[in-house]
Amino acid sequence: MRRRYQKGTVKPVKGNWIAQWRENGQKRKRTLGRVSKMTKSEAGAKLAEIVRPINARGQDPTPDTAFGMFVTTVYVLSPEVETINHYVQ
Repeated sequence: MRRRYQKGTVKPVKGNWIAQWRENGQKRKRTLGRVSKMTKSEAGAKLAEIVRPINARGQDPTPDTAFGMFVTTVYVLSPEVETINHYVQ
């Protein structure tokens, strides 16, 4: 299963720094503070604190992942597949 990592984005919107990221497939956003009170790098540091626990945990298995594991461990390694491919050629 592929491990996912995200940084998120920080944008100035109407005088506020807005952080955007994804969590469990859903878009999330939060106001970090005023543009006049903090720099973009400070806002990015706040966003890094928000996404740190998300990046630290493992990704939950999905039905696609289970199918991929089946294909690589059972179907491809099966000796019957080699004989079928031999007859098809």
